[in-house]
Amino acid sequence: MEIIRDNGHSDRLIKKCQRIDGLKALLNEWELSDNLDHDYIRGLKARLLSVKNQLRNMCGHDGSQGMDDW
Repeated sequence: MEIIRDNGHSDRLIKKCQRIDGLKALLNEWELSDNLDHDYIRGLKARLLSVKNQLRNMCGHDGSQGMDDW
C-alpha cells in the first residue's frame, strides 16, 4: 500500500491500516507454516486486535465498516 500524503488525522489512519495489513500478513504466514509457535500467533492476534481497537477509536465508530474480514 502506498502512503498517501495528507497531513493530520488521515495520515495516522493510513499508517494504522498499513500496520493492520502487515500484522494480518504475518499472522497468515505463520498460520500456514509448519513451524507453528502458538504463543507467537497469540501475540500477533493480540497486537492486531489492539491496532484494530485504536483504529476504531480514531474513527469514532464501532469498527464494523470495512472490517468484515476480522
